[in-house]
Amino acid sequence: MIPLSELSGPELQDKALAAMHTTNSLRWRIHEVQNDVEIDISVDRRGQCRGSMDLDGETVTFIRTTDTMFFRPDAAFVRSTWAKGRPAGQADAIVARMAGRWNQLKRNDPSATGMEGFCNMNALLAAFTSSPLALTGQPTVLGGQEVVTLSVPQKDWTNTWYIAAKGVPYILKMTRSDKPNWSEISAHNQPVDVTPPAGDIQDLN
Repeated sequence: MIPLSELSGPELQDKALAAMHTTNSLRWRIHEVQNDVEIDISVDRRGQCRGSMDLDGETVTFIRTTDTMFFRPDAAFVRSTWAKGRPAGQADAIVARMAGRWNQLKRNDPSATGMEGFCNMNALLAAFTSSPLALTGQPTVLGGQEVVTLSVPQKDWTNTWYIAAKGVPYILKMTRSDKPNWSEISAHNQPVDVTPPAGDIQDLN
């Protein structure tokens, strides 16, 4: 078998993308400096997911099963979503009702769209945009694991993919040349724990 480091850029790119589209689940961590975004999400092909988001100081933790979205937002997240545009008194009441506790909605309720987008594996994998100009880099080590880098030019920057050099050629990390952003992908094909939260849960349906 030809080592990945000896493949052309497009060949390595095709192998890595094919591998990512065959996995049934994964964990995706996203770090965006310019928007102060931190996301940690585990998701499977059934749209089940478990994760957390910190969006410029607004945080929410959520669990999505086959039929229900459970979520625990902080006050800032509630104010920018469910309480946005409401009169002050009404907004305060909504924050008092929802913030810091577990709430639940039907899985496809429009009110949960801000979180549900991260429970779609195909949408997440769309972040890996390809290029016929991709170039294979040198073997290196990422977190103790042997990887091969791939430079994937975009219009105004270049993405670097870190691809597992042994076993299935999963993409393990992606960085950008123009910003110190990164994404890390792990836990391929591992079950996603979507056990509903314990205790009192407020039903918003």
